[in-house]
Amino acid sequence: MGQLRFGAAASVGYMPAPSESTFAARLPGIQPAEFEIEYVDASPVFGFGLMVQDEIGWLYFQSSLMLQSYETDFIVTPFGQTDAIISDIEERWSYIDWTVMAGLHTKHWRLGVGPTVHILADHESNFSLLPLYNEKLDRFTYGLNFGTGYNLGLFTIDFSYELSFRRIGEHIWYGETPSNFEGRPDILTLQVGFAF
Repeated sequence: MGQLRFGAAASVGYMPAPSESTFAARLPGIQPAEFEIEYVDASPVFGFGLMVQDEIGWLYFQSSLMLQSYETDFIVTPFGQTDAIISDIEERWSYIDWTVMAGLHTKHWRLGVGPTVHILADHESNFSLLPLYNEKLDRFTYGLNFGTGYNLGLFTIDFSYELSFRRIGEHIWYGETPSNFEGRPDILTLQVGFAF
């Protein structure tokens, strides 16, 4: 058994998904689109929580349990009327994220991969202002992380990229029609921990 360490961690992340639009109609394929819904961007993703790390030979294991929060912004306009914004839509998200990373280490450096489970803790949205809105939230979503890290005394520094297995706005339905946003909420994250 190697050096088992426990500690606390804080993180900040960036969601690089590009802006994109979808269109809503009461009867898709029959009625003309009534609204254009544009995903604009997301705020930084802030997190804090607990972590554990162990090293066995050339292998390492690290797990963290983090509360992550961020906001996403949308603009809703009547179709074809770009100067007539109905509303700026803001959604607030909070997730409990459980991430497990494993891989190789040498001296202070680490290189690993592992899954993340996102458990929806809270969600606030004013999308209800849109007459066609039908919300379909998933309590559990998933991702796959690729990362590198460095141990500096009692501190751990990790940089990771999460490939999300869901799409931005997949909870947004127009009646019984999915919104079909293509972007994924992948996240680039810098995490700093204090472990002993």
